[in-house]
Amino acid sequence: MLSNRAKRSVSISALRRSSASHNKATISTAIWRAADIIIEKGKRIAAEALEAAEADIRFEEGRFIVAGTDRAIDLLRVAAIAREAEDPLDTYYAWTREWMTFPNGAHVVEVEIDRDTGEVNLARYTAVDDYGVVVNPMVAAGQAHGAIDQGAGQALLERAHYDPGSGQVLAGSFMYYPLLRADDLVSFELRFNPTRCMTNPLGVKGCGEAGMVGAFPAITNAVLDALTRLGMNEIDGPATAYRVWRLISSADRRSGAKVNLTLRIEADAEDGFSEADIGVVRDNARQLKFKAESAGFE
Repeated sequence: MLSNRAKRSVSISALRRSSASHNKATISTAIWRAADIIIEKGKRIAAEALEAAEADIRFEEGRFIVAGTDRAIDLLRVAAIAREAEDPLDTYYAWTREWMTFPNGAHVVEVEIDRDTGEVNLARYTAVDDYGVVVNPMVAAGQAHGAIDQGAGQALLERAHYDPGSGQVLAGSFMYYPLLRADDLVSFELRFNPTRCMTNPLGVKGCGEAGMVGAFPAITNAVLDALTRLGMNEIDGPATAYRVWRLISSADRRSGAKVNLTLRIEADAEDGFSEADIGVVRDNARQLKFKAESAGFE
């Protein structure tokens, strides 16, 4: 229902892809493969130190172990032996990413709009994201929360202002460039639905910008959904309270003008038309007024 105070609306935005946030896939893959090379080097050194065949050496939990025995030597000792022999375990590995990662998900937003002031408040925010293999869930959730906050700020408040004559930025400090605060947000309902990425050995995907990519369109679409019945299908820039209030006021004025015009026609018609004609005009006026009130106009 559309009330005089608030409109609740839900919008779903599909999250397609974020092309940055690639460090986990690129740097971690380089480290992974460099570590494999170090282990292979270490097996040779450990086999000599333990007087065993290299094929019998396993690497587990930081130690080189002779299979089937309790004989072992730790990685740091092997590194010291290798350095003393002037054959250090130090390894350089360069890896160039050949394919992108494709994080994806869906963000669902519910907003409340105060019709008298135009203020937009987040009521609920739910997101389900696929970031591939999640190495550290706490860090991934923190990145998602920060990115959602940034996307919400872009949708509701943030805008750079410039002097039209000089091009000088007018929103050069946080005194003039608003950011969302903690009390402007809600507790995010965040879930991970991971599928392993096939373009890197770790199976990871980027997640740094994913929340922002989903938040901005989801919130903006929710606001537009609330304003659709007022005849609005687009909004230029962030949905600030002033901008939304102007849109609502403009819609109210247009509706009021239509009703008043019909009532004036009805009044003028009384002087020159028959009772039947006047009755038709009155009925049309009442119907138009009823439709306007049903759409939420006063």
